[in-house]
Amino acid sequence: MTQDKPDQPLSRARALCLDLTDPRLFDLPARRRENALAQSDEPKTFGDQLCRLAAETGLPTVLITGGREIEGLKALDAPQGQIETPMLTQEMMQSSATYAKYEVLLARMGINPPDLLCITDEDPQVLSRLGLRTCRFDEAVDKLRTYSLQFRQGVLSGSIPVMPEIVHTTLVPLDFDLGSMADPHDILEHGYRVFDLVLMCDTFVPLAGFKAKSLMKLVTGFAPVIHAQSDRAEGEVYDYATRLETLWNTGCRRTIFVSLSGQADVSAHMFMDLARSFGFDVQLLSWRQLIKVSVAVGYA
Repeated sequence: MTQDKPDQPLSRARALCLDLTDPRLFDLPARRRENALAQSDEPKTFGDQLCRLAAETGLPTVLITGGREIEGLKALDAPQGQIETPMLTQEMMQSSATYAKYEVLLARMGINPPDLLCITDEDPQVLSRLGLRTCRFDEAVDKLRTYSLQFRQGVLSGSIPVMPEIVHTTLVPLDFDLGSMADPHDILEHGYRVFDLVLMCDTFVPLAGFKAKSLMKLVTGFAPVIHAQSDRAEGEVYDYATRLETLWNTGCRRTIFVSLSGQADVSAHMFMDLARSFGFDVQLLSWRQLIKVSVAVGYA
């Protein structure tokens, strides 16, 4: 179970839940930043804006719609399965069954309560009984924007000050043998359920070239890619320990090292030990195992 210790910055949630049962959310206009220019493709209503921002986080998302069809979903650019609208019984949709409703959602999503961020105006005390994170609608736009790929990339690149809730799980490739998988595109379709950042270390993999670009393309939309270089003499680069410190301060909890065989050499084990010394949970998987985990962490 993922639990944040008192001295740990808050991790990024692993999934979202939007409570869109109130039809008035689709009568309110979208909220724009002051002095921001309106774009022709921007959502017009607050409800559609929340759906768009949730899709842009790259996180698995459940929409509680009360049986209503949401037209704005058709225009979202999201992998199949990222946005779900599960069928809930009428009993579970009643306010007196709030606790039961979210218990069902947690079971469907296969995650622990602290890893689910609920955007809702439900009584937070009721949801806290399950250990859920909550965010009220008046704070939702700003919260979801900090969860976006663009914002997180800014924090990890240093252009935005370091803050919590930016990372949960970091993937560290020890090779680029994606061809060992039955279909490397499974990373694109399922990887967002398992990791939300990729750290490429030049000790193990080239930071440029066809294979690096291939992996970057597969994670575009849900996982920023950052680098760690052993030679700091050339340009503004970061070494591995510096990157781990940043990851810790942005809320990262887990590092998954992945290779063709699921094995690691002496130098890789040294990197893994350093990650453990920072307090991260460390896993070592093969590329095939990674996809099996990705597919399993879906909706039951």
